[in-house]
Amino acid sequence: MKNIKIKLIFLTGILFPTLFFSQSFAPAAGNIGTTAIHKDSSALVSWANGIELQRGYLNISNKSLGFANFGLAENALYQAEGNSYDVVSLGDSGVAILTFPNPIKNGNGADFAVFENSFADDYLEYAFVEVSSDGINFVRFPPISETQTTVQIDGLGLSDCRNVNNLAGKYRQGYGTPFDLEELVGIAPQSVDLNNITHVKIIDVIGSINAQFGTFDSSGNIINEPWPSEFDSGGFDLDGIAVLNQFVNLEEQKNSILDLIKIENDIIYYLSENKTDLKIFDLTGKVIIESSADKEINIQYLLSGIYFLKFEFADQDGEMRFFKK
Repeated sequence: MKNIKIKLIFLTGILFPTLFFSQSFAPAAGNIGTTAIHKDSSALVSWANGIELQRGYLNISNKSLGFANFGLAENALYQAEGNSYDVVSLGDSGVAILTFPNPIKNGNGADFAVFENSFADDYLEYAFVEVSSDGINFVRFPPISETQTTVQIDGLGLSDCRNVNNLAGKYRQGYGTPFDLEELVGIAPQSVDLNNITHVKIIDVIGSINAQFGTFDSSGNIINEPWPSEFDSGGFDLDGIAVLNQFVNLEEQKNSILDLIKIENDIIYYLSENKTDLKIFDLTGKVIIESSADKEINIQYLLSGIYFLKFEFADQDGEMRFFKK
């Protein structure tokens, strides 16, 4: 079903191009100014590992057609595959709530990224994104859509990612749409701790420009996207959620690191028998040393200063800061 859908979209793009108007936001992946994050980026530190799924309709204006059913819920867990089939389709108004190994925190820049499976830069299915620190109280990133609302984009029609912001699904498969928790400062209620986000909710956008069925952005504009999409794979297709900034209990992390790594006389010693990947970064984020085999790393040649050590053992990972005299 998914392959058929892709072929038809391509033909539709040739025969019935969608009208594009204002282009206020970041462009597609690969273009100057894009905010797209590749699934293999070294900036990604972890992925969602838990999900609750509520499927939406194939066509919310004709509920007798039933629900979207493409993919398994677990397809949205761990690293995004970046293809058309290892996803879970939400359908009209479908909802997925994902959880993580460690809470997401409000760090520098984007804090997490949501991956969809569009095969092209201009076939885009969107979703609202909300976050919570208790799984009960959520706050939504304010979505913006400047896509025209005069002509309905049909189920196989095209749109321009430069017309939307704070909507998941802005980029093609393999590239995540980033979200920065800093944007929610002053918006989030006290019940949502932006430095301890445990749940991310993905809600399918119903792209109808008929107000009876459609959904709206934060300014009250109806959001126009391909609709209806009466496929098993209709609606937003979730491939994964990656974390860029995560909260770690510093005391627990310190104890864990002391059990596994020792720094003494300008030598870093691995105290684990398991395979270990280790990287040392300077303050600019540049990788200075990288190792996946040696049990001892000589750091006597490093210049005096502060460095960050990131390690991954077979069953855990962590980070620590150290000072080289």
